[in-house]
Amino acid sequence: MKFYKYHALGNDYIVMDPADAGNERPSPVQLICHRHFGVGPMASFWGPLKSAGGDFRSAHLQSGRKRSGKKREWTSYLLRFLWDRGLVHGEPFTIMTLGGRVQSSVHGSGRIVTVEMGQVSFRSGR
Repeated sequence: MKFYKYHALGNDYIVMDPADAGNERPSPVQLICHRHFGVGPMASFWGPLKSAGGDFRSAHLQSGRKRSGKKREWTSYLLRFLWDRGLVHGEPFTIMTLGGRVQSSVHGSGRIVTVEMGQVSFRSGR
């Protein structure tokens, strides 16, 4: 299966594009993300996927089986992937995440990504 690996700030992620996979489905994320027997990323994306609520969405899976909501760090990797594939340009676009809609853009010939994460809340709801 074809994949794209991105890294920055000591973390690495892979993106697997369904358009490249054909009928092939990704292996379990634990196998893909295994540091010794897989390709070793911290987490992986399956996307971009079509979204009714935004321009794009993806399935973000971490090696520990948990799904993340809205994280600026991993969203920036996906933004760069979208830029590299020619799917976005300078105009703002949205990505639907488990944590909600994220307004995003890519600037400076793909070197700078901007992610609007919304307001900070310290309320735990407990």
